[in-house]
Amino acid sequence: MSRMRDYLGDQLARKVKAHGLVVWSDPEQEYAAVWPSLIPEGVRAEGFDGSWYELRRRIEAALGSDAPPKLVVYVPVPEPDDDPLAEVRRASGAFKLRLATLARRSLKGRLPEARIAEIAGGARTIEQAEAAVEGASQADVKLAGLLEATDPVGMLVEVLTGVADDRLDTRQAWTAVMDLARHLAGLSAPAPTAEPARTLFESAGNHQSAQPDTESPDLHRLHLFQHLLLCDLARVTEDALPESLAAAWTRPTAKQRGEACKVVKRLIEGTGSSAVYGRLASDVDDRLGLAGTLEWWPNVHEAAGTPAIDEAILAHCLDLLEAGRYTHALGIAELRLELSPSTQDPASGWGSRWRALAAVAGLHAEVSPGAPPDLNDSGSMLAWYVERGWKADRAHRRMELACTALRTFGQMEGAVVSARTAYENWLENLLERFVAAVTDGVLDTGHLMRQGDVHDRYVGPEGGRTAYVLVDALRYELGAELADALGEVTDRVELHAAVAAAPTITQVGMANLLPGASTGLRLALDGDQIAVSVGGGAVRTVADRRDLLKARHGNVIDLDLNEASQMGEKALGDTVGDADLVLIRSQEMDAAGESGLLSVAWADFENVVSLLARVIARLAQCGVERVVVSADHGFIALSSDLGPDRTVDAPNGAVGTTKRRVFVGTGGTPNPATSRIPLASCGIPGDLDLVVPKGLAVFKAGGRRQFFHGGISPQELVVPVVVAELEQASPPQKVEVAVTVAGDRIMTGVFAASLSFVGDLFVQEVTVRVVAGRGGGQPVARIVSGDGYDPHSGAVMVAANESQVLTFQVTENLDADSEVELQVFEAKSGRKLGSAVAPVASRVVVEESLD
Repeated sequence: MSRMRDYLGDQLARKVKAHGLVVWSDPEQEYAAVWPSLIPEGVRAEGFDGSWYELRRRIEAALGSDAPPKLVVYVPVPEPDDDPLAEVRRASGAFKLRLATLARRSLKGRLPEARIAEIAGGARTIEQAEAAVEGASQADVKLAGLLEATDPVGMLVEVLTGVADDRLDTRQAWTAVMDLARHLAGLSAPAPTAEPARTLFESAGNHQSAQPDTESPDLHRLHLFQHLLLCDLARVTEDALPESLAAAWTRPTAKQRGEACKVVKRLIEGTGSSAVYGRLASDVDDRLGLAGTLEWWPNVHEAAGTPAIDEAILAHCLDLLEAGRYTHALGIAELRLELSPSTQDPASGWGSRWRALAAVAGLHAEVSPGAPPDLNDSGSMLAWYVERGWKADRAHRRMELACTALRTFGQMEGAVVSARTAYENWLENLLERFVAAVTDGVLDTGHLMRQGDVHDRYVGPEGGRTAYVLVDALRYELGAELADALGEVTDRVELHAAVAAAPTITQVGMANLLPGASTGLRLALDGDQIAVSVGGGAVRTVADRRDLLKARHGNVIDLDLNEASQMGEKALGDTVGDADLVLIRSQEMDAAGESGLLSVAWADFENVVSLLARVIARLAQCGVERVVVSADHGFIALSSDLGPDRTVDAPNGAVGTTKRRVFVGTGGTPNPATSRIPLASCGIPGDLDLVVPKGLAVFKAGGRRQFFHGGISPQELVVPVVVAELEQASPPQKVEVAVTVAGDRIMTGVFAASLSFVGDLFVQEVTVRVVAGRGGGQPVARIVSGDGYDPHSGAVMVAANESQVLTFQVTENLDADSEVELQVFEAKSGRKLGSAVAPVASRVVVEESLD
């Protein structure tokens, strides 16, 4: 404790020792915030909280024991005329020590008499007096009575935010502010005379009539912020400032620089302060003429910086990418996302730019090692893909998703094009080698399970109630994201890989996930179409698949994902009833890819993963004990359509059917750019052949040439098997999450919303998922960043009694006068915790292509 608190506590302890019962009178509330900490050990304390009679009841209870009382009664209000505590006061020892007296007594001999007098006369609370003692100037004593903050660092932060301008104007205290800044942080004098680029803050008062100092508040504030900013830059760069910055900076002492950096740090960390920082940083750029003039210098990326500094760092990262230093560029981009306050301001665009740069660097880092080295058999190549190759596909998808948030590519266009080219080259090389390995041998699955074993291994065994979720086109890397997302629902989640049946089309893959498919799957031609059977029975439709599951499990409830997602826990529970197996079917992933609007589908893929996680969380509340999620096939997705040079003809004179990535049939002469592979060498008995492109190409079979499947690449063949053991969540606490959209409306493709809830003894944080949809349905925006947001699981951790801001990117066209509903669901149970509706003020258009 401080010397003043030590002295005050000692005096109070003496009074308790002498009288036992003490009434501490503090009508000026000079100790209101700290009095409980000053009560002597072993002494009971009761304070007035608005009710005299409630206080008296508590006092009487304390006095009712046989032992002599040791009790301090704190009264922070004047004594009323008809005093309910009159008898207590007469029986007690009175204690009152004014703050001014405390300062004079406790600080005597420690500070000059004049300084003690300043503190005694200026401070209104003990915290303000203590803050004044920490400083050597007189300025902070005057400010202590005007600012909410009680410490010098907090005072300067409050000044920078502009919230105290009227009070400082009225009391003519701007000179005191500058004195404090000079003492604490080494600010040079005098303040500049040039006007700032714009008025930073508007206050209720009229600054021109009330301001007594020679400079405006904005000039003082900008002068102060510039100095603090340069101190922070000097800290991370070991005083190696460029000449243009060094000339504008007066070097403070090491201690002062440390205090200056504390001010910057606290300003950035303050709620809503990122916008304040952004305005000040932009004006420093304008004032010093930094835009377009700075170049990167060592370690500058470790400072908060300004937009001009971010530009210099971005240019350096682009140079690193061109030089092949991908992990270095990635590290800097991730650090900027953490440190740069500009990334928290959606209007600045810096969050989108740094996320895109990080994604570009991440993709380069994944594909730069090339396809699997020294592996020439399909089994080893599939094992390599499951171990690490899939991460390149995820990195590519994430890069394309990040790029959809860019207003323009600008100077990043070359880096984006280079990353796209690198991915396609990597993919081309992988496909050529894999197809060659299968052509020269067989489709060897190695230690990986075959898709036909999934049902009998994970769904077939007797046990608790199971949900079987069949997702059309859930690529392995998206299955990995689903497994991460389910980590918020249960800690018992497993991710396995299975090798799908060829050809990788829905008709075949869905049949291969049924009972008996491991030995009973067969393909034949019915005219020129594929006929699929399991155990001798034709499997053509959803009803055929459902009948096979009913024959194995009994009572099967069949729902599509969209239908299930619209149900609350009770409605879903009523629908599930006493079913032996819950079948959930999802076509959303494939539909998004086949839509032809892949710039929108990149976000839709993540939306489907989030939707699956929410529905599975609700299934746990319906008594489902296990969920098994798998897919019919994966897919290949590119940045743009394949050109005519990557389309090939189907076999000439053959009988069969042609899909975009495969011909299934017999006879004919294959195109030299294709390979003929007997279906039997892929593990399915029969005399049919597969003809597939040797590399990254498609047949002339109609349909889009940007998203496709059907072939035998690892991306198309390897599917996830996610197995989650569920437990019903405990009864929910009464948590309601408030949702507020910034500005109460949506005007652009990027908007912000805040989440908050009032905690209690039992709930101090809650993990949620947030869905921004049209009428509670299809998502129309996604979270790109924010407080507590985990991009890997898609969940948001909301702390009690705090406002947490999330930034959203619109992913679907929005009409003016339409509405977007933001719904908050508990991640573990899927229960709805809150919602808000925001009107769309003007039409928002999502581009259909990035090219």
